[in-house]
Amino acid sequence: MKFYLPLLITLACIVSCNTDRTAEIGRLDSVSDTFGEVQLSFKERDVQLESIHLSHPSFKPGKFNDLMSHLIMHDTIGVFCTEQEQLDVRYIVQHYSKSLLCMKKEVRVKCPMGNKFFQINENQTYLLKKDSIYQVKFTAHADFKKQLGNRLSGRKLRLCTTPNMEQLQFMIVKGKPHVFVSYSYPLCDTLMAFEFKKNTLKVQSLEWVKLN
Repeated sequence: MKFYLPLLITLACIVSCNTDRTAEIGRLDSVSDTFGEVQLSFKERDVQLESIHLSHPSFKPGKFNDLMSHLIMHDTIGVFCTEQEQLDVRYIVQHYSKSLLCMKKEVRVKCPMGNKFFQINENQTYLLKKDSIYQVKFTAHADFKKQLGNRLSGRKLRLCTTPNMEQLQFMIVKGKPHVFVSYSYPLCDTLMAFEFKKNTLKVQSLEWVKLN
């Protein structure tokens, strides 16, 4: 019995690892299979509501249009700082097809403290699967991080020699994957296209979005 117990534990670990790996591959396939979908048209909306300015896409009736209504409500109903004076929210579409939506969200808010604007940028990707919306959380494969570090090592400017490899942001631009690399010096920030392969991107999670 003492011999079989470690063997059973080892087999259980192997099965668990294989299951996790299969799930990871399945998530990646679900997202990457949509990269080649035809880009769809949409309209831009520009709205001024007292101290709030909104610039957002308007899609045809459906889940992605419901998602936009949900995001707009979520991003404008909250407060980013005490007694904020102005709020400017922009959603910039990078990819829009029947199953995938990728946007860059820019939030610019004026706060009394310091009497200046603060800006927040975020890349968001959403997958439509079986009539449900999921937010896609990308992460970099270890091999890709190493390759990217080698590509960026050629930058000569002293302030641009230390990229933040732990906060890489990914976006899909008209079917082509890109990675945004930030630095402590913002003028060094860079957006790079890359060829999608199995050892570049990983889908860390698909988080179900509960629409209002």
